[in-house]
Amino acid sequence: MDRLAELTSDLAILLAELREEAQERDLVELAAPLDWLDEASWWLKTELARGRRGSPDAVPFTYIPVELRR
Repeated sequence: MDRLAELTSDLAILLAELREEAQERDLVELAAPLDWLDEASWWLKTELARGRRGSPDAVPFTYIPVELRR
């Protein structure tokens, strides 16, 4: 396993521990930031997998600048 994959795996474990600790302490206000971090972690895993495949897949989402959103 290369170093990036190992660190990504460590990140997933750490995020699970953070979520568990926040739930034990009833820190509801951390739910949204932890969800955001989970999504960022998923995106990182996706990009690493895409890089290993070497395929030019589409980006998992399309960014729309704020000023162009309705």
